Amino acid sequence: MITEQTLFILGAGASKPYGFPTAYELRENIIKYFRERKIKDETLGRQFNQDIDRQVTDFLTHFNLSNNISIDLFLSRNPQFSSLGKEAIITNIIDSESRNKLHKGIKFEENWYLSIFTFMMEGLSKQDSYKAFAMNKITFLTFNYDRSLEHYLYLSFRHSFPTISQSEIDKIMNQIKIIHIYGKTGRLPWQNEYNTGELILDYGHGIDFYRLQAMIKNIKTIEEREPIIEETPVYNEFMRARKVFFLGFSFADENMDVLQIAINSIPGNTPIYCTSKNLTNKKTINITNKYFSFNPTFPNIFKRTLIFENIDSNELLKKYLL
Repeated sequence: MITEQTLFILGAGASKPYGFPTAYELRENIIKYFRERKIKDETLGRQFNQDIDRQVTDFLTHFNLSNNISIDLFLSRNPQFSSLGKEAIITNIIDSESRNKLHKGIKFEENWYLSIFTFMMEGLSKQDSYKAFAMNKITFLTFNYDRSLEHYLYLSFRHSFPTISQSEIDKIMNQIKIIHIYGKTGRLPWQNEYNTGELILDYGHGIDFYRLQAMIKNIKTIEEREPIIEETPVYNEFMRARKVFFLGFSFADENMDVLQIAINSIPGNTPIYCTSKNLTNKKTINITNKYFSFNPTFPNIFKRTLIFENIDSNELLKKYLL
């Protein structure tokens, strides 16, 4: 089990091994999606009209020529395209879910979900030990819209204890904290987040036009997300953390700005471990100086341990988690 309070902050690279796109790949997929949208509309049961055609043309032209890698940042700058952009994001994520690389096609050495689940299951060796799964001191904070992590953990846990009732499994799983900063495509059937108003959607299932419109409300742009300020649940997770992992995270300014107040609350003696694939040494130094150099909680008592490793998420966890 994971007995030390641990916070995982997930970027697009964390979902990449499971068939989900990076920011640049999502950009290319969205452009392709709108170029083929007329066919998509017919599939979704929606009529294509001239007004929509003009909106799509405007969006496609500006997004393509803007060379903005992040669709989230583009939508923040251009809120008039918010609904179209969210539609494309959702459709792309759902398409990736339907290809389902969680239990097939995933390289063993890249499967950090498996490593996390294995760590969480250590010591649960008897049939009645399943209740201790909820005692893992772990929180996931993800900037991704996909639900692959929670679905993987749920399936793995459920099939590890097949004689336990589904209601009991659901109860335990709902105690594992997985927070989506910008929302997610929908609520999985076992999740009890009744007050969110999110559409319930099985993992890997397709959607029609009406479900798509309902799901647009589930996700947020940079400007729409709730601020992380003192005493909010997310802020408190940073304060409680005794280990912090940034996995597959690009440290883009718009995302780090979201986290800055919370990052400052991390105790000075809490080590922070980060994957840094595709980041230069100069970039990691800039990130350190800009976002991690000051801690108002313990300003002069501790020297922060901040480690960047040019390895993937799975390697980083095996090296530093336990």
